[in-house]
Parts: sequence; structure tokens; C-alpha cells
Amino acid sequence: MQNKGFIRVVAICFILACFWQLSFSLVSSIYAGKADKAADMLNVPVYGGDCVVSEDGSIRIIDFNDWPSFAPCRDEAAFYIATKMICTP
Repeated sequence: MQNKGFIRVVAICFILACFWQLSFSLVSSIYAGKADKAADMLNVPVYGGDCVVSEDGSIRIIDFNDWPSFAPCRDEAAFYIATKMICTP
């Protein structure tokens, strides 16, 4: 029965990891929505950018590209970029 303590620790770590992931997903979806709104306002169907997160948690966009290279994920992004370009009026 010594494993009960270990199982509880693992379960608590798992729960904390889930909460962290959910909070990250919520925050990132909020800023993804803001970036989408900016792209719509600028009529930029494909975009990328960089931001800085300060110590207090505020996020500032420091770079907004109308046609980024997507070099690190070019193979994965190619299909979605092509689809977006074909489907954008």
C-alpha cells in the first residue's frame, strides 16, 4: 500500500499540469483572437508576428508581418496557407 502516496502525487501533478494547460489555452486563444482582428482590419489573410510578455503578464505585439517566412514550420504551414489564400475573397 506504499504506492498510494506515489499515486496521489502523480495525480496531483497531472491535475496541476491540466490546469496550467487550460489557462495557457485560454490566454493564447484571447490573443489569437486579437491578432485575427488586427489581420482582418489590415486585410492580411496570412500573418505572423512576435510579442513580448512582461513580468506583470501583459503582452505587447512588437512585430506583425503580412507575409512571414514560416521557416521553422514551412512544411506544416504550406497546406493551411494555400487553403487560406484560395478561400479568401
